[in-house]
This record gives sequence, C-alpha cells and structure tokens, in this order.
Amino acid sequence: MLPLLDPFELQREPEPSGARVSSAQFNLGFLGLGHMGRPMAERVLGPDVRLHVFDPSSQAMDALTQAGAVRHTSPRSVADAATIVMACLPSRAVSEEVAAGRDGIAHGKSVEIYVEMSTIGRDSIESIAQTLSARGIRAVDAPITGRPGPACRGQGPPRSRCDTSCRARRRSGNCRSGRRRRAGRCWR
Repeated sequence: MLPLLDPFELQREPEPSGARVSSAQFNLGFLGLGHMGRPMAERVLGPDVRLHVFDPSSQAMDALTQAGAVRHTSPRSVADAATIVMACLPSRAVSEEVAAGRDGIAHGKSVEIYVEMSTIGRDSIESIAQTLSARGIRAVDAPITGRPGPACRGQGPPRSRCDTSCRARRRSGNCRSGRRRRAGRCWR
C-alpha cells in the first residue's frame, strides 16, 4: 500500500514574507464538466484561482470559458498548466484513460496532485494512483455522491474513505480536522 497523504497538507500557507500568493500564480485544473462537474468547477472559478478546463464536449466548456476559465484540448494540456487537477468523470474506463492514457494526466509537466472524484472503485483508483506515483504525482480518491442541485449550492461533500489509522486518530481526538474527514484516501 502506498503512504497516505493528509488532505490538510493541501491547504495553502502564507508566503514566508506573510504575503499571500497572488491569484495569477494559483492554477487549478478541472476535467469533466457534466451534470456534477460543471457546478463544482463554477464554484472554484474566481479571483484567487485561474481555472483550466477540459471536456470532450466543446459546448460543456463554453460557459466556463466565457466566465474566465482557460479552455484546453486534452487532460495532458490541463496537467501542463495546473499543479492540482480535479476530475469528475462518468466511468472507470474514462478515468483510467484520462489519468494514464496517451494524452493523460501522467504526462503533464506541472501537475503534482490529481483529485479523482469519480466513483470508480478501489481497484481502479489504486491502479491510477500507482501509475501517477511512478511519475511523482500524488493521487487523492475523493468520490462524490448526490445530485447536481446540491452541487450547484456547494453542498454534498465527497464521502470519506479513511483507513483504520485515520479512524483511530478521530476517536482519540488527534485528527487535525476534529471532525469527519472531507477528503478521501490519498496516495504518494
């Protein structure tokens, strides 16, 4: 088993000088702009984030690019531009192709963290995580559930997939969040 990444390590820290990183320096990628993905991508689009998007449907990208997102031609192109890439995809096959295919995330130059929000099963996410880990990319399994309505309102966080050590930390009061974890199992 690959070591776990604490999702709270992903929280942005102030620069040593005390100044925050400027919005132009934070690049976030989002793949899959369907019924669930589009509302989530819309919620992160803003002055602190330069959002890079890809979906096979050009029409799915139109509203986001009109709102300021950067349109890309492939998952790899998004991974060349963004340090964190999130994906909300329709199936295992699509998730595996997006992560490890010829134009996949694994070949990106900038990506450091890949957040897979698709509900694709443990075997698939472990295979993806191993492929990405070999290229120095950390994978986060954060499957979502629910309907597009709550996603549009920013409700319905990803379900947790904590291992036994995480559950033990929560019970002992040593969990950094002090509550149920909102991000899933992570691998380096």
